[in-house]
Amino acid sequence: MEKVLTSRAVNVSTKLRLLKCYVWSTLLYECESWTISQRMKSQLEATEMWFLRRMLRIAWTDKVSNEEVLQRANTSRNLLKVIVNRQIRFVGHIMRKSQLEAIALTGMIEGKRARGRQR
Repeated sequence: MEKVLTSRAVNVSTKLRLLKCYVWSTLLYECESWTISQRMKSQLEATEMWFLRRMLRIAWTDKVSNEEVLQRANTSRNLLKVIVNRQIRFVGHIMRKSQLEAIALTGMIEGKRARGRQR
């Protein structure tokens, strides 16, 4: 896909659609179960900007800011928003079921606690 995504003959909006279709689908495989740390968040943002810079043929030595790259691509940062949205949908799916996963997620266990000081 590199030749298509870096081609000057293909429109930028078409490149973005291809990026989301082919690259993001592979990148975000099972992202519903990820625990996103601050380091991983910055790496995902850097990856998204790297994709856009490669598509627009902007070198790192050109001293173009990330905001300028986003304006040239006529888009915004969406990768983390997509991940959070998928995670929220997955938790909703788990909560609708009354199985072991939902019990573990809510922490509700049937029965009574023993009297007195807990061990």
